[in-house]
Amino acid sequence: MATLKKEFKTVVCYAVICTLLLCNIPGISQSNTFSKILTGQPMSVQTCAMTKDSSFIIAGQAGDGACLKIDAQGNPLWAKLYDINSNVSPETLINDVLTDADSSIIITGRGHNSVQNKTGALIARLKPNGDTLWWKLLAPPGFTSMEAANVILAKDSSYTICGLAGAYVNPQPQCFVANISRTGNVNWFKMYATGNSRLMAQVIKLTQDSGYIFTGFEGINNSPYFATILVKINKAGIVQWSKKYACQKPETGRGGDVIINSSGYLCYINTGNISLLQTDFSGNVLWSKDFDKPFPGYAYNVFPYNSPRNCFHRLKDKGYTFVTGKDSVYYLIKTDSILNPVWTKQVKLIPKDVLECNNGDFVIIGSGVNNNIGIIKTNSIGIGQGCTTSATTGTLPVTFTSSLLTVSSSMGASVFYNSPVTQTMNFFSSNGCVVYTIGVGEKKMFSGGQIFPNPASDYLNFNGFAEVNDKLTFELYSPAGSLYLVKHFSPGEEKIIRNLNVNPGLYFFNLFKNDILIERNKILIEK
Repeated sequence: MATLKKEFKTVVCYAVICTLLLCNIPGISQSNTFSKILTGQPMSVQTCAMTKDSSFIIAGQAGDGACLKIDAQGNPLWAKLYDINSNVSPETLINDVLTDADSSIIITGRGHNSVQNKTGALIARLKPNGDTLWWKLLAPPGFTSMEAANVILAKDSSYTICGLAGAYVNPQPQCFVANISRTGNVNWFKMYATGNSRLMAQVIKLTQDSGYIFTGFEGINNSPYFATILVKINKAGIVQWSKKYACQKPETGRGGDVIINSSGYLCYINTGNISLLQTDFSGNVLWSKDFDKPFPGYAYNVFPYNSPRNCFHRLKDKGYTFVTGKDSVYYLIKTDSILNPVWTKQVKLIPKDVLECNNGDFVIIGSGVNNNIGIIKTNSIGIGQGCTTSATTGTLPVTFTSSLLTVSSSMGASVFYNSPVTQTMNFFSSNGCVVYTIGVGEKKMFSGGQIFPNPASDYLNFNGFAEVNDKLTFELYSPAGSLYLVKHFSPGEEKIIRNLNVNPGLYFFNLFKNDILIERNKILIEK
């Protein structure tokens, strides 16, 4: 009898141990997967970040810049809108967000001071509840348009941002990097230029020597084609070396992100498809490959940042992941450490980013065509609750050639303010997948822009669809197909319709950029 009891205890122990082991095997563990829709005020998602408590900060546009915090289950905790002047919109654009060790939130993008009629690169530090600690705009003398694309935490706990600067007296935009203290003071500010070409700094990373590497692209001969750039600077912003990389494809080559690995710098590039370029620590090309999936976003916009960068992440298992897609087909892709595809999932939302949870699960954050927010949490192999399906990804050869990039730098920027009025927004969560495809009679190319507000009452703002020298045409149709309104925007003209004299109801519209249709969709007019 004693022997049987001993054997029984042994079996029970083995069963418990096996159960515990199985629960820790990726793909077998009982992950808390979900799919959520957040509704309330329409909000275009631009960026997101994870907090120390495994919650998430989502930032984007709801007229002006807005931040939303959700818990680990996708439920909204708070939402704040940063409005400067309710009669002018948008005055705040948010392109990137990070969370600090003290749970404060850092946002960066573009801000406008309507009193001084000045636009500057925005950096702001927010309290953990989204209220502002400080709010600063940066612009060198003579520069009329500044926009920051990326913010990172430096080794001394200060903040470093990079972005783009434009001046009407100099039609070729330049890029900049700035370091800001935790109290909002500018430690240093550097502008970078190269001859008559356009430069954009899209993302910056901290290097082991406490310096930085930033990537982006150079505009070539005022054409719609670009070369990816890598610029290495020291901790004071002084250029140590700089190179550019031309892709042997008919499309553009635009640097979107960079990861520092054991071999050097791994660049994530828009060549029409997703392309990867590995260099050594001196910027020399080691290898490159192309994925048979389209790069998200409109490939040819230079200024302003009509769409922030699409992120590329290294995972705890030393593999990589990213989201991509366009034209109603979107993907989450996981690779191994040498960038071979491991699995691919088609996702039912327009994804902006994917974040890895502490347990190896993934959270995909994006939006639907109606600017509702979509959140999909999958397990470690990309399986979610009804909003992901299996797909495949292949690789193709691609060639990049490198050459020296001559970059000059200058310094100095003024700081001015436009303290916002923080307004509370309400969001509600429900289970399910957002509407992410365009219905019959609608067309949405990745123009990178936004028409807001929608619903509208007395004005419409067309943000991010055009550069200074582009023209736009807006056509508004009744449900019966009758042309109700036509508005032509000349190059350089403010892209806003004021005093919108339209009866309440549902309308359809066409939007043309330089006589090419870029969007067809619906808009609701309310009075």
